Amino acid sequence: MSVHEPGEQDEPGGQDGLARALALGVLHDAGLGDRLVVRAHDGGGARDALGDLIARTATAVTIHTRRGPVEVALVDVVAAKHVPAAPDASARLTPFGAGFDAPCGESTSHGERNLAPGRTLLAERGVGRPRRAAPGSSTPPP
Repeated sequence: MSVHEPGEQDEPGGQDGLARALALGVLHDAGLGDRLVVRAHDGGGARDALGDLIARTATAVTIHTRRGPVEVALVDVVAAKHVPAAPDASARLTPFGAGFDAPCGESTSHGERNLAPGRTLLAERGVGRPRRAAPGSSTPPP
């Protein structure tokens, strides 16, 4: 990908020119309220604006992002595409173990074991029995 100054045009037949033409087509066809991501030249690099399209003029589009409205000049657009709706905050995954009264294998406040159905503790199955001290040893095993 070539480096451009803000507002500098690509060669019409190059890859950058094709990507830019597709991006401008997306922005032209998008309806107000559509969720988009728009990449634009910004100094020596680029910046992305992710959010809902709230305004469009002949020279710029305005995207409502989490941080507020961002106006992007069409002359600086590098790429643009539709993106899925933002995930609902209530649909996010809960941390591992959330909603349990006690860590796995420990008693809950109701005196029950917090295990998956049909599971038993290893100690209840005779696994993990205490080891005998080695012959001639005066210290018990760990």
